[in-house]
Amino acid sequence: MKLEQAAETMFRDLSKRRLKMLEYFYESFTVIMLLVILLVSFSFSFYPEFSCLKTGFCDLREVREINGESTLISTMLLRTAIILLFMSLMMFFSVLLMFFQEKKKTKYLSWIGTFFGVVQGPINIIIFFERGAFEFHMIFVIMGPLLLNLAIMIYTAVFFIDKRLPKILKYSFLVLSIVAIVFSIIVGIAASIGGTFNAQTQRLGNSLFNYLSVITYVLQGIIFFLIVRKAEKMQEMDLSNS
Repeated sequence: MKLEQAAETMFRDLSKRRLKMLEYFYESFTVIMLLVILLVSFSFSFYPEFSCLKTGFCDLREVREINGESTLISTMLLRTAIILLFMSLMMFFSVLLMFFQEKKKTKYLSWIGTFFGVVQGPINIIIFFERGAFEFHMIFVIMGPLLLNLAIMIYTAVFFIDKRLPKILKYSFLVLSIVAIVFSIIVGIAASIGGTFNAQTQRLGNSLFNYLSVITYVLQGIIFFLIVRKAEKMQEMDLSNS
């Protein structure tokens, strides 16, 4: 479906003030996602003896000394990126909720998807700050990504059921959902093999998947921003013609 059709059917009846607020939100969301990519990239670049096969996100969550070099800069950059990312995603899924309340099926699914999308935020943030026992830490490591993936999968279904959004929004979330499932299977196989292969697979796979996820959110933010801008222009045309 084209941007014009989505703007016409989903956003055109919103007030000018609400459209402007949505425009600012999606613009800010996109910028923050791009900033997250930069912060994470800088975080890895400042990490002593960084290796994509040996260094993962969890390695940067605590300040430590490696060969006499401190990881303070890497840790602070990553923690900043994590807070920005998951707080923005909490808002992203909260805003999505308002567009799918007309039909019962999409209404209930969107409420469930937003619930998972909001709850995952503090859980994923805690992963990079708590210092409890390993078993306690692993509960958050498992639950945080799982809840976020469930939110994405549910909204993938909502996008396809609703049929008003452009295909690029639907299929970008669909691809991310499929990749999440495939990645989980690969990690499970690697865990059964164990050893160095398991550690390297988890670190490299987790890094690549996280980058892909943020790129997908950038795409989502840009397309929603363009739809809102199109709806604003339609309203302006209506006013000028009246």
